[in-house]
Amino acid sequence: MSETDMREIKIDKIVVNIGIGSAGEHLENAKNFLGKLTGKKPILTQSKVRNPTWALRKGLNIGTKVTLRGDDATSFLKKSFEAEGNKLKDSAFDGRGNFSFGVKEYIDFPGVKYDPQLGMLGFDVCVTLKRPGYRVSRRKVQTQRLGKKHIITDEEAIDFVKKNFKVKIISGDDQWMKRMKRNTFQPKEVKVFVNVGYVVLQDPLSVNTTWTFVEDV
Repeated sequence: MSETDMREIKIDKIVVNIGIGSAGEHLENAKNFLGKLTGKKPILTQSKVRNPTWALRKGLNIGTKVTLRGDDATSFLKKSFEAEGNKLKDSAFDGRGNFSFGVKEYIDFPGVKYDPQLGMLGFDVCVTLKRPGYRVSRRKVQTQRLGKKHIITDEEAIDFVKKNFKVKIISGDDQWMKRMKRNTFQPKEVKVFVNVGYVVLQDPLSVNTTWTFVEDV
């Protein structure tokens, strides 16, 4: 195998996940839907911690997921990108050849119609990329660390997505500029207390707040 072949990037796997937060009929409906959507048999995911505030106990079924590989993974990823308008944020990449994004509503997925029993629901798509040789870091016997130059960087992963799926990468700066255009620059005034207090002047685009003392509010 040549050096070029060893640098080739491929899809290792895709995990499609739906989190419900509790067990019951809604979770079963989501599991059945995920099976129809992917053509694979889903498994249930359990809570790993106990959280009384959210009525969670360790081991409680709270979600469902499916793992896709090969052509099934590639085909599903293309449709998932279509559901999101073939756009992906640069913040979706983790710097080691993985990226994830969410499909807000399953009816955006090509070929899927609304199901009254399921209601409105979205799902997460988690993608793992790999290069030949990645197995040495995952095998149980004689495990070794990957060389720093062999790890897939964000730039390489972004180039892979652009080239193979024709996806537009949206940077954080682009998102900030859109937000700037949507909002006005007029500060908001909020009066507090009854007789003597402060007037709060806050720019909606900034975390900075100006407090102005007044004698009569």
